[in-house]
Amino acid sequence: MIIFFKTFINREKKKILLWFFVGIFLLIINNLFIYFAYSYTEINIYLIIFFGSIICNLLRFFINNFIVFNFRILNLNNFIKYQISSSSAFTVSYCSSSLLIYFGIHYLVANNLGIVLAMFINLYLNFFWVWRK
Repeated sequence: MIIFFKTFINREKKKILLWFFVGIFLLIINNLFIYFAYSYTEINIYLIIFFGSIICNLLRFFINNFIVFNFRILNLNNFIKYQISSSSAFTVSYCSSSLLIYFGIHYLVANNLGIVLAMFINLYLNFFWVWRK
């Protein structure tokens, strides 16, 4: 199993780095959205995190499809598989963020910790299921 992952990482190094770069970029976008929406509106923080996650999830699909995995057309099958895989990661992210906020952790810290937990689920499912070649 370890040999498999080492081989995979060596073979897909460029895609993995680009995948992480896209994730960091969208993490920044998500944090800016959450910060400004929470600071300047009366919307509940749980709803803000929910909608911020949905927006970034859709953006990530299009960026991954066209840039990271070099698909030149939109594939409905990949979109459906991506939404299924992202829903599991989203559940982990949203539940952990909400729980941390409930226990008094700052909302941006809680959101980032939830995203980091979900990242491992997304990494595995994106490379080994959604855009598997």
